[in-house]
Amino acid sequence: MKLYVLRHGESEKNKLNLVNYIPGAGYGLTEKGKRQAMDARGNLVGKNLQVIFCSELERAQETAQIINEAFDLDIRLDPRLNEINNGIFEGEKEEDYRSYISNDRIHNTPPEGETFRQLVDRIQLFIDNVKKENYESVLVVSHGAPVRMFVGILRGLALENYLDHLPGYSEVLEFEL
Repeated sequence: MKLYVLRHGESEKNKLNLVNYIPGAGYGLTEKGKRQAMDARGNLVGKNLQVIFCSELERAQETAQIINEAFDLDIRLDPRLNEINNGIFEGEKEEDYRSYISNDRIHNTPPEGETFRQLVDRIQLFIDNVKKENYESVLVVSHGAPVRMFVGILRGLALENYLDHLPGYSEVLEFEL
């Protein structure tokens, strides 16, 4: 099975440097983000996608919808693809969250949030479940932290190296499962 994974296009949340993991906050794509999603769509044409799995957050859904204009597929929302739960930092500045977890990015958990280890577990569960399906080609539209987990898991990296590469907005990554 071919698994294509991408981070959503640039969003208003990203421009404001805010933390957002809760669906419904209303952070859609910027005009630049829409163009990035169109570029990703062009890169995916001819890949014979059968289904699109997507985070519940608006910026990911909007990216998936733009890509899907070339495919007309089911877009299946899956909460396991949502951004990492940043707990009490929801709506706060990204640098405040990063400062809080900086001494141990893998294991530190903000109050009411989740660790990267917990995020790895939910992405692994998603991968295990999608492998059981009879798809030949799947697209996943998610966020920076979950996409890093896909890369780490599927490339067999050590957990401490999962966070080394932040994929670009709407950057298409390809894996063979």
